[in-house]
Amino acid sequence: MKVYVASAAGHWPAAYNVILALDGHGHTITHDWTADIRNGIYNVPGKLTDAQMHGLADADIVAVQEADAVVLLYRAGMRGAWCEVGAALALGKPVIVLDDEDKITDDAAPCVFLYHSLADRQRTITGVLALLAFYNECGHPVTAIAKNGG
Repeated sequence: MKVYVASAAGHWPAAYNVILALDGHGHTITHDWTADIRNGIYNVPGKLTDAQMHGLADADIVAVQEADAVVLLYRAGMRGAWCEVGAALALGKPVIVLDDEDKITDDAAPCVFLYHSLADRQRTITGVLALLAFYNECGHPVTAIAKNGG
């Protein structure tokens, strides 16, 4: 499947590990935004030009549009990745929330969209891979019901 991995930029090493795991299991990553960080594009926070920010934002949204599913590496209190999650949900794409630190229930103000009917929560990368395999075979239950008119 084609997958976009979303998370806050500050959690890029963990997001990169998720990307490597998905890629290692045959999934296509629609945009590896962690490469921008690993290659030094984010090396001076707050110093990106408007044109650079524009390009990064466009690349992320195009990658969500191209994806079959989005995996959100969740961290309590994070500020990044909500735009990508919203775009995925608006496009009717499933979002798998990888909450490997079990923090959603501890978050003082969790995002309501973590509970959307297209969002599924998993605690491990193994669970994410199993759910992607299920989606690939059967489709997401909510989108399958909508496509069949009921």
